[in-house]
Amino acid sequence: MMELSSQLDEGLEHREPKVRARTLRRLTRDSDPLALQSLSQALRDPSAEVRQEAAVLLGKQRDPEAFEPLLGALSDTNRKVRWRAVGALGRLGDDRAAEPLCELLKDRSNLVRRETAAALGRLGRPEAVPYLVEALSDRAATVRRNSAVALGRLGDSAAVSPLCGVLRDPDAWLRLSAVGALGLLGDPAAVSALRAVLQDREGFVRREAAIALAAIAEVRPVPELRASLPVLRQLQRRWLLEPAESRRVYLGAIELIERQTAALKDLPLPGVSPSPSVNSAPIPAGPPQPLTTTLPRPLASLLDLDTVGGDGEEGEPALSRPWGERFRSVLDGWWQRLKGEDP
Repeated sequence: MMELSSQLDEGLEHREPKVRARTLRRLTRDSDPLALQSLSQALRDPSAEVRQEAAVLLGKQRDPEAFEPLLGALSDTNRKVRWRAVGALGRLGDDRAAEPLCELLKDRSNLVRRETAAALGRLGRPEAVPYLVEALSDRAATVRRNSAVALGRLGDSAAVSPLCGVLRDPDAWLRLSAVGALGLLGDPAAVSALRAVLQDREGFVRREAAIALAAIAEVRPVPELRASLPVLRQLQRRWLLEPAESRRVYLGAIELIERQTAALKDLPLPGVSPSPSVNSAPIPAGPPQPLTTTLPRPLASLLDLDTVGGDGEEGEPALSRPWGERFRSVLDGWWQRLKGEDP
């Protein structure tokens, strides 16, 4: 045991940064009781590589005592150390981090601002809403996208109008993020804007809009939702233009909206005169019919990512996973059609 302790001490004082970083990983892997102290000290290491490693490992520790050292690392001169410290504070889940992170949305590094928006979404503090709304106009695409996702996670209806305001943005991934965020919020005030997005030029955005409308129908059904049914039926019939996965989503959205708004179908839609042929008889009570399609959550393919999209920052995951899934779905659908099968 003494020999092992001596080896660790030597590793922490080794002249090579890679060796010091590897020793820190070994400390945490072996659950060394002095790991927290060693990691906190390593945040002052002369090597940025070691400081980055220390910040990452402190976040994984999930120890409340790590808050103060990580808070100090937010002012590090190296942007990657600040980036790692922000991510660690987001995983730590300490509400005290909300205020300093809000201020960090003005950091000069795209990488740091992007991670800060994601961390604020994880913390879920309502005071972050105005800062994230402002970040929807950030110069970096990934910051705007992460801010939209974070606003959806915070669950504050004050974000509905700003999110609706970016649904016509040229960036398809920002539109996707905003649509999914509106679905997470579940506010009927977004129904009209989401219905318009069903005509978006990108299929994956249209699909997310259907999921968002269904999510709203599930929690707060309103008559306006029924105005989206004709468009959803039209999309569901476009077997040559929509992949099988999307058509299943449209069918599920139709079924769920029909079921949730069945008691509202005789109510006039805002701005639409009621038809004289409408049957005003009450709808007989009975158990709801089970849905034949299970819908994913809004933004289900994006909530596990640290960022949405890519803008060239090192260490930044690209949006290959959700896009790849959708692209493979399109190819699979076409291949089944060529073989004469119904996808």
